Amino acid sequence: MHTTTRHSRWATQALAGAIILATLKSVPASAQVTYDDICPLTRLGTQLVRCDNLTGNGATAPLWVPQR
Repeated sequence: MHTTTRHSRWATQALAGAIILATLKSVPASAQVTYDDICPLTRLGTQLVRCDNLTGNGATAPLWVPQR
């Protein structure tokens, strides 16, 4: 295989990868729903809760986390 062909193939693949990455990055942020929107972190007594599941590995929840 000639060096010119090898370089042109590499350049084409790099350009295709850059176009794919640019396309994926252009998704509007308002269209994305995160797990935090569906199940916000709340506090039940001294425990952290998300979607009816205890989280935080038994650590005491800080007072700035909203009470459920």
